[in-house]
Amino acid sequence: MSSAKHNPSPCITASAIAVIDLANELIQRVGLKSEELTELGPEFMAVYKQWQQQDNIQEQRLDQQLIKQLWQWAEQNSDQADLGLAIGSKVNPAAKGILANWLAQCESLADAFEVFSQHIHLLNPNERWQKENTEHGIKLSCQFLDAGYPTIATDRSLAAMMAWGSYYTGTTLKLQKLSLQRPKPSSQTSYDAYQRVFGSNIDFSQSENALYLDESTFQQKIQTANPYLRTLIAKQAEQLSTTKTEHSWKQALQTLLQGNLQEFSHIERVCQKLQLSRSSLYRRLKDESCSFSELLEEERIKRLQQLSQSGLSPSEISSLLGFGDITSYYRFKKKHSPKE
Repeated sequence: MSSAKHNPSPCITASAIAVIDLANELIQRVGLKSEELTELGPEFMAVYKQWQQQDNIQEQRLDQQLIKQLWQWAEQNSDQADLGLAIGSKVNPAAKGILANWLAQCESLADAFEVFSQHIHLLNPNERWQKENTEHGIKLSCQFLDAGYPTIATDRSLAAMMAWGSYYTGTTLKLQKLSLQRPKPSSQTSYDAYQRVFGSNIDFSQSENALYLDESTFQQKIQTANPYLRTLIAKQAEQLSTTKTEHSWKQALQTLLQGNLQEFSHIERVCQKLQLSRSSLYRRLKDESCSFSELLEEERIKRLQQLSQSGLSPSEISSLLGFGDITSYYRFKKKHSPKE
């Protein structure tokens, strides 16, 4: 894909079937071509051929960057403002990965969301969901750690939450309201698309993307619930998390630092983004034998080598590395610059 080259180096992984399902949707809806698929890399093509041969790929993993890359391609090559809504509203049982199969065995939507939000890394480690009790019901908020995800990707996630919730319960979910960070569409056609999926009560230009539900809606039973199958899938998912997903809070922090070092060199912003308290973040990083300061220093060292050749002034470099004062930057540079 000309818009973003695939980086073959190992990194955090996502569900292969989710990547392939998105690619297939873009083939059908936007005209993604076979030669563009090959640019996703040999690992993708190998798994894609397995899928074409109808092999079981539910537990296969691929580089999570492929999902973002596909969404960015779609944003640049499609004039369909409701593309994300259309993709998210489509329920494809054949594209159910291990997480979707796990959710199908849960007792209720509330139960399923608890599993989903805690194990979203099985689908896409860059995506985060959080539940909050409100005065009138339940708020489910969604965000991506990587700012490179376009609005249509968020649309897809919100629409998919509604579509799969309806699919699991056998009823059409209805919202109290929807909050979106994006501004109100200028096109009436685009605005109507949001209303078709989410109803008429939509607030645009808000601080977050969130679905608001009645408590009774959230407690609806899932028709396919099976405690025995749930236990089996949970065990398999745990093994998959340990051996294949490379999911961790360490890597979530690294993703933030790589995306915006200047902002996320401040631990308060990291905790806010990851929706963790400072003590929880410290504890979870300690469980992975690392610390915030160590990961921050590692990223600053990498970035220092790049910025030193940029022609920027010391004060500009200091700011980009997230230092609060130039003195701290000079001490860091003296410690980590190559010796003559």
